[in-house]
Amino acid sequence: MKKDNELHIAFSLGSIIDTKKAEEVLEQKGVKAFQKILKKHRDSSTIFDAGPSLGFFMALRRLNKLIPDDILKIRFGLISKIDPNPNVSAVILESMKFYLEENKEDLSDFGFDVVMMTNGKDTTFCHKVFDTDLMFTTSQNSAKKLFNDGFPAVAIPNIHKDLNKEFYNKRNGNIVLFTDYDGVIGDVESEKVFQKHLSTQSPSGAVNAFIQHEISNSETPMELGPLGAVMQKLGRIVKYEKEQQQNSGDYNNLLDILVVTARGGQAQTRLVRTIDNFNIEISSLYMMQGQNKNDLLSELGKLYQGYNILFFDDSEIHFKRSQDLATILSGLVPNSDNITK
Repeated sequence: MKKDNELHIAFSLGSIIDTKKAEEVLEQKGVKAFQKILKKHRDSSTIFDAGPSLGFFMALRRLNKLIPDDILKIRFGLISKIDPNPNVSAVILESMKFYLEENKEDLSDFGFDVVMMTNGKDTTFCHKVFDTDLMFTTSQNSAKKLFNDGFPAVAIPNIHKDLNKEFYNKRNGNIVLFTDYDGVIGDVESEKVFQKHLSTQSPSGAVNAFIQHEISNSETPMELGPLGAVMQKLGRIVKYEKEQQQNSGDYNNLLDILVVTARGGQAQTRLVRTIDNFNIEISSLYMMQGQNKNDLLSELGKLYQGYNILFFDDSEIHFKRSQDLATILSGLVPNSDNITK
């Protein structure tokens, strides 16, 4: 049974190491050609390039060592539909061994507490066993299916190996999470009110309807969104660091959580009430009142240069825009509103 101070984070194989070309061969030419590529890697002892989430994975492992276990203990899982044949296992082992050694990590646990490879079977039962709090994958469809199955997921696409390398090179920096609010930390109820009125009114009319809805419900906290519980647990680290700063005066945050929302100041009360109700500790709050989030993310990217920066959003528009910012790793968060889009 998972303890209250534990956070279980799982990764797909392709999010950790760059198996994109091998997966394309599997899809186009079949299993035999796929196995041939892996055997070639095995025979030549070549290493797969870093996947899009490898740098963040390493940064989380570093964070895990520096934060007391009674505050938060992160357990890591590798969960994949891949076939665990000797060629696959050898390639994964050698690649992970290389990256762990490069980071002066202990090789005894292979980097993961739990490893599950199902040979094509649906992985839902694996997430039930691991009790996954959050899954990182490169596939939006996989992320949406996981959400439907009851497991929060983030889709971080494998865009290019050079970008993956840039993110991996920041693995020793502190972690900064830029996260949307509605549909990520909070539920999508208020966002649906806005979208409903947008279909029949002008944008300003829809905004006014949204504000009136929030004012009418200002005393009622929202329900948690797909990443609400994850931010609740990660917020324990932020709270711990704030307490350390008050006691010592030193400012060296290993983790910052910055909420970046399209809400304006008139819709602040319910947001703050919800965060307070669920004891979610955040580092800072930016309410943009509909302004392009990239304007702020670009400046924050400069401010946190060299940090591991990850941006969570449930909106395809904001997600795709943020991919123009090479310093920020972007993840799309499925929820009950966007899974059908």
